[in-house]
Amino acid sequence: MMKPMRMAVKKLAISGLITILLAGCATKPEPHRLGFVAPLPEGYAEVLAASGGIEIAQSLSEIFKDDKLRDLLARATAENFSILLAKAQLKAAGFDVNVASASQLPDLTLGGQASRQRNNAVSAASNQFAVSLDSQWEVDIWGSVSASVLLAEKGVEQAEWALAAAKQSVAAQMTQAYLRVIQAKRLAEIADNEWQSYVSIEAAISNQFSLGLAGAQDLDNARSARYAAKNRLTADQLEITRAKKSLNQLLAIYPGEPVAVGDAYPQVVAQIDAGVPSELLMRRPDIQQAYLAVKQADTRAKIAYKALFPSFRLTGSLGRSSDTLSGLTSGNLNVWQLAAGIVQPLFDNGRRKAVLGQNSALAEAAYYRYQETILAALTEVEILLSTHNALIAQQQAMKQSLHYAEIAETNARSDYANGLVSIFELLNAQQSKYNAQRSVENLRYASYQNRVSLALALGKAI
Repeated sequence: MMKPMRMAVKKLAISGLITILLAGCATKPEPHRLGFVAPLPEGYAEVLAASGGIEIAQSLSEIFKDDKLRDLLARATAENFSILLAKAQLKAAGFDVNVASASQLPDLTLGGQASRQRNNAVSAASNQFAVSLDSQWEVDIWGSVSASVLLAEKGVEQAEWALAAAKQSVAAQMTQAYLRVIQAKRLAEIADNEWQSYVSIEAAISNQFSLGLAGAQDLDNARSARYAAKNRLTADQLEITRAKKSLNQLLAIYPGEPVAVGDAYPQVVAQIDAGVPSELLMRRPDIQQAYLAVKQADTRAKIAYKALFPSFRLTGSLGRSSDTLSGLTSGNLNVWQLAAGIVQPLFDNGRRKAVLGQNSALAEAAYYRYQETILAALTEVEILLSTHNALIAQQQAMKQSLHYAEIAETNARSDYANGLVSIFELLNAQQSKYNAQRSVENLRYASYQNRVSLALALGKAI
């Protein structure tokens, strides 16, 4: 009678234990599942195709034909600190995978122990030596360890795209800084021509003033124009120095070290191919990083969900003990142990549920950030394409403005020599001509910079 009762109690206890262990996971919510398809605007390919017949080019070195620029891009890719930092972080991410993968196999530990004991009651001493090989392994029944390895692998992909982003950014910055030096040189040349022109006018008016053929106001206006031109020349020369030091910084070299830069803008040998939207998404590092962030966040939510389940651990030990050191190397192993354990937290005040909810919300946030990144990328490309066409129209209009400003300046010189206009009108005509030259130069520079920005936006900077 007692034996069947004990069996019933035993079965009831086992059933109760299993129920308690699995209660926490049987009623928990599923982890947040997210899709990864980012819908693109309808007709986006047509928008790109209608953006000025832009031809294909794979990198900035193909867009601009300039050996000096190509050499600087190669140096920056090898020496820039941002790129070296990204490479080091990629290496560290690789070790994260090794750390996560290590948990997939059991840990083995070799241990040894020696002790000496004396019993004063019998005036005897004894030695004890032991050696053991211990192992423990948390069985990955629910796939938590595998998910952690996957998370680390996604971290490596993130680091790879971060390196690609660093290379793209540095290439764009280097090209822009190179173009900025050239623009500063050309603006300084315009300012120097303007200053030399005002020096000549001032000398002529000073001579006329000494002969009583020009008034003091004319001479003062000429001097004022000369000093203003000198101020612009000094500012442009300073900008050359600043732009060159930016190149030094990108090359990770001392600011005073000379860098070879051409005097003329590079020849544009190819335009930029916008490509179809799917290609755009594949090339941009920030979009790839945002996508991987979604995958990582979703994996963290899965890991948090698996943490609701009980964990299983196996431990084992093999060893030998002896009262002499020589005894450790002879005979068979005389000590062994094998154990299995299961652990299920019963009450944590809702901590694990909160962690799951938090990671699910972060996964959702990462997905929206991914969508936002795609929209921002498409918007950026469309703005740059529109800017490309607008700059072409602006340059054409400004060249016409310069043409007529030069004609007006020539006529003003002739009229002033014939006494038909005042010195103020002549100086104003000259100022208009040089301002138009600067505007043409600035628009040309803006067009080059827009090409660089478009290459970066399309993931084709390098």
